[in-house]
Amino acid sequence: MAKRPSQDRYGDRRDDEVEAGAVMTFGEHLEELRRRLIFALIVPLPLAVLAFVLADSIREIMTAPLYAALEARRLPTQVQALSPVETLTTDLFLAVILSLVLSAPWLVYQLWKFVEPGLYANERRFAHFLMPASGVLVALGLSVLYWVMLPLMLLFLVGFGQPGPTETFPIGAAPDAATAPEVDPSLAAPPGKRLPEAEATAEADVPPPDRAIAASAPPASLPILDEPPASLRPGDAWIDAKTAQLRVVMPVGEDEVEIRSATLARDRSLLPVFRLREYVNFVLLLALAISIAFQLPLVILLLGWVGIVNVEVLRRNRKYAVLACAVVAAVLTPPDFISMFLLLGPLYGLYELGILLLVALPPERLARGSIVHDTFDRVRKWRRGGRDEAPSAAAPPPPGAVARGVDPFDREDDEGDNEEGDDDQTGNDDDGPPPPREPDGDADEVVGDSPPAGTSGHDRDDDDGSPYDVAPDDDGPRNPGGASGGPPR
Repeated sequence: MAKRPSQDRYGDRRDDEVEAGAVMTFGEHLEELRRRLIFALIVPLPLAVLAFVLADSIREIMTAPLYAALEARRLPTQVQALSPVETLTTDLFLAVILSLVLSAPWLVYQLWKFVEPGLYANERRFAHFLMPASGVLVALGLSVLYWVMLPLMLLFLVGFGQPGPTETFPIGAAPDAATAPEVDPSLAAPPGKRLPEAEATAEADVPPPDRAIAASAPPASLPILDEPPASLRPGDAWIDAKTAQLRVVMPVGEDEVEIRSATLARDRSLLPVFRLREYVNFVLLLALAISIAFQLPLVILLLGWVGIVNVEVLRRNRKYAVLACAVVAAVLTPPDFISMFLLLGPLYGLYELGILLLVALPPERLARGSIVHDTFDRVRKWRRGGRDEAPSAAAPPPPGAVARGVDPFDREDDEGDNEEGDDDQTGNDDDGPPPPREPDGDADEVVGDSPPAGTSGHDRDDDDGSPYDVAPDDDGPRNPGGASGGPPR
């Protein structure tokens, strides 16, 4: 009898025992690794070139939340580059990072193809579930960061330390009269006379004759608009009501114009001006932290599969889970409570998602590859109003029992002593019929060298529905030849 290939606990065979030539030498492993590395670089390099060409659009997408926060705080919507090469190096850095992120599925696929031949079939099923699930969680985390967390976080951080108006006046009042300091009467000059210092100041303040009319003219006023005018002409100026900036229309060429702005800041106040490279590093570091934090459901799932935690322990220690999520959120976010609470909510939601995944995906079901089938069974039972009980482990077979539907006389020799292909204990060949039974005698007694009743698993005292009960005896003699009513051979 040929030697059976070794099997794991789920009945899957190793590839190196089933397929000839599957065992690779160390040199072949290195050659395969070199081949996979070459394939892995095919996608990121073109993507990096394309991302560098589109660097301006990428920068606009990344700085859009910052500009929105600055505009909401009525601050100048500008970032600074403090060195001549800062914009170029930032674009290169963004191109490389974006190419790696977009080509991550291809890189993971090449790594998987290198590792796959050394895994069991059930181990491959685990990887087939974990890798796509990890990618989905990363995409979900980045989406939550860009559209939810980052705008709220920047709105708080940009406005932090910005005071309100420090000095206000009634409309129509003269600011000098309202803010003129009181003069000590003892220092005032006698009536009709001036102090020497006042005379010198008065002579210096007298405007020339050609400027006397301009000095006496009322100050010019600029309109305050929410939107730019419908028609733009060179020299038009207004104040933007949203950003508190002075807007001036400047000519560009002969037939085109552009709008330039100048910041109108309060006196004695903080003016936040952000550097491009520092802002990009801040966003990328936060994105990396969020991507790692959103792997929490898979971490819980793996810990449950290896037996470190179970569902009851996770449900019983929810209060400690909230504390752990708060600590992780405080470490991964900037030092403000708004950012911490913005990350704390999704983290705890991912903790509950990990518990649901551990209940719905036990390792035995995933290893069998019956997730979809069992899920539909649970849905059908739920719609019928029945309770879905967890499948219990099958009871071990009784000594000598034979599975239902299997001929008890066709038994394989597990020790492999019979090299001629005779697998049953009677010495018959695999292709031959089993030994006949006596037509007139005890139904349990078998002619030949078969083991006696009670030791070969042929007891049929009761039929409790176990899969190891053999089929009931026929009323007549057994005819191995297949012809009904004929004598046994």
